[in-house]
Amino acid sequence: GELLQAAGLTASDYDVSRLTDTVEGFILDRPITVRSALEYLTSAFFFDIVESDGILKCVPRGSESVKAVPEDDLIPAAKKGIQDIIEINYAQELELPQRVNVTYIDRPFNYDPVTQTSQRQTVRAVDQVTVNLPIVMGATRAKQISDITLYSTWKERTSFQITLPPKYVRIEPTDVITVTVNNVAHEMRV
Repeated sequence: GELLQAAGLTASDYDVSRLTDTVEGFILDRPITVRSALEYLTSAFFFDIVESDGILKCVPRGSESVKAVPEDDLIPAAKKGIQDIIEINYAQELELPQRVNVTYIDRPFNYDPVTQTSQRQTVRAVDQVTVNLPIVMGATRAKQISDITLYSTWKERTSFQITLPPKYVRIEPTDVITVTVNNVAHEMRV
């Protein structure tokens, strides 16, 4: 909430009540925008920020599905002359990281930067991603961040495109929905 207040928002302009993690320390050694500072936090603590009903809401990732959408409710979309009710795209394995490095500020090491790494062993991917976080934390938390970042990237490599009727207008970005097509349930984050 402190960053949002620094941006000029009042407590009635935002909702951080669903966030439960504690930030041990956040070191800003140069001027940055509030948006950039929040991006560090969303990367480390796995939440999204969405505007809803006129306020900014911080929503943790990994929520349960809020709505089941049956196949009959999907609106077909014509693409290249073919009517489809769902489009499924998969990121290529070579586009995904094999390794994620998380550099963070470690208090036991005199607040020096330290790196934790997670790596997939049996993939053809060769890319590495480095996440630099100006956040004070322990090695265990940094390792969790590198693990979750790596495996979330692989888990979310499937993207979906669907068209829903107006009765689903209350579905918001960050909501998780379950869409069933041909008796296969697809869970997706909007």
